[in-house]
Amino acid sequence: MELGHEVTIASMDSFDENTYQWHNLANKLSYCSITDAQKDHFDIVIATWWKTALELSKINASTYVYFVQSIESRFYSEKEKPLRNLINSTYDLPVQYITEADWIQDYLETHHGQIAHKVKNGIRKDLYRPDGEVIEGRPNDGSVRILVEGPMNVSFKKTGRALKLAKQSNIGEVWLLTGTHLTKIPKANRIFSQVPVEEVPSIYRSCDVLLKLSLVEGMFGTPLEMFHCGGTAVLYEVTGSEEYIKHQSNSLVSQPNDDKSILSYLKSIGKDPKKLSSLKESALDTAVSWPDWSESSTLFQRHLESLKPENVKDDLHDRIEDNWAKYVTDENVRLKRNPQIKIKYYAHSKLQGLPKGVQLKIREMIYAWECI
Repeated sequence: MELGHEVTIASMDSFDENTYQWHNLANKLSYCSITDAQKDHFDIVIATWWKTALELSKINASTYVYFVQSIESRFYSEKEKPLRNLINSTYDLPVQYITEADWIQDYLETHHGQIAHKVKNGIRKDLYRPDGEVIEGRPNDGSVRILVEGPMNVSFKKTGRALKLAKQSNIGEVWLLTGTHLTKIPKANRIFSQVPVEEVPSIYRSCDVLLKLSLVEGMFGTPLEMFHCGGTAVLYEVTGSEEYIKHQSNSLVSQPNDDKSILSYLKSIGKDPKKLSSLKESALDTAVSWPDWSESSTLFQRHLESLKPENVKDDLHDRIEDNWAKYVTDENVRLKRNPQIKIKYYAHSKLQGLPKGVQLKIREMIYAWECI
């Protein structure tokens, strides 16, 4: 918008004051529902995840773009094969592709024959920096404060497991930063739930090490944010980590699900302040060389301006309709073979009908179970 473009965010969800907290200038943009967006014509429309890719043909545009930030079929269980196939079908749509990581670029070409333009994901260096406000100064008593970040009850994020291992390491306090709405959880000394983005760096700057045990990531930006704020990270090797993570240099990395190594790494930095300091220094060096948001946004904008209009709307519509029809058929077969799935859906709908306070208590019981 600052570069002279008209920008509209068309969303599948409604907006409120909390929505705008993702950026301090978010309220300057125009917002509408995807339904309302169908009344207009755009030079470029950009899908930003698989569900919006399935909405592309509903909007009138000269150029259609898919910004692929991960291979999102991996977010779902292999038991949900029809859904995974539907998501993967979005990577075969006749649109222009942009991504933010080498591994995604390689995957799209290898598995779907798509040539995606890569723009490295920038960091808001005005927010994420080593100096600034803190929630509480980092410990100077020999202990190490661990920050666990991630949503609860998302299997591939392993947030509950991270809390358990952090507490088990016994090297210092454990803080939790989460987008999940909760007020209490075992293993965490302090909880920061659904905080505005401007407050996140002060939490990073209060902690020494980020413990992040995701099994699936796209660009994997959270450790990089921690690096910018003067901390280091302990994590599983995961897609996206190859972009900047260096084991025994700026972070400590184990193979996925190797919790014995994770625990060993945590205890090692608890016993060796010099090692912790060295990891932090190297992490900050990594941060210094990384592009900021402004630089990446400019590269993203230049690429959009270089795209040529293509008349693909009708083809898009037909392909999406075919993919939906196949999904519905296959999913009905799956549900027929697995009646317990219907019970799970029924239980979830019943939970949604309970008072919010009761819902929160039940969910917190589920979250607590993750940490056992």
